[in-house]
This record gives sequence, structure tokens and C-alpha cells, in this order.
Amino acid sequence: MTTRLASPDPPIEIDEAALVRIASSPGSAPAILTHLAASTALTVRAAVAMNASAPPASHAILACDDDERVRLLPERGGDG
Repeated sequence: MTTRLASPDPPIEIDEAALVRIASSPGSAPAILTHLAASTALTVRAAVAMNASAPPASHAILACDDDERVRLLPERGGDG
């Protein structure tokens, strides 16, 4: 699975493994983490949920996730 990032011109595609690395990195920009919280890939959303540096906006998105496992991750200590 690849994701197209629309911001760069031209858009670039990034594979799921790279997105997981970005989503789990404490140095990732809050805006990127918030964008990744809405990813179609479960593993990417889970990585954001477990990232202690993820901003409140990303956790608000993940709190409504269709997958219960993602919704529960911050409750298990994923947010710090």
C-alpha cells in the first residue's frame, strides 16, 4: 500500500512501512501526525496512537477510529 502526499508538487507516494516509521517517530511534525491519524492503513494509525509526541488533534481523530484496537491504544499508555 502506498499513500500519496498532496502537499509537494508533484505529489509523492510513500509506502506503508515508511509511513509507520514517520508515524512512530517522536520527531515527526504534529501536522504530519494528525494527517497520518486519518490514514487508511491500520498500522499507520496504530503507530500514531502509540507515539507519545502525537498532538491532541491526532488523538481526537483516533478516538473515533473504526477499529477498537486503535481506539484503545492511548488508554494503554500509548500517549505517554
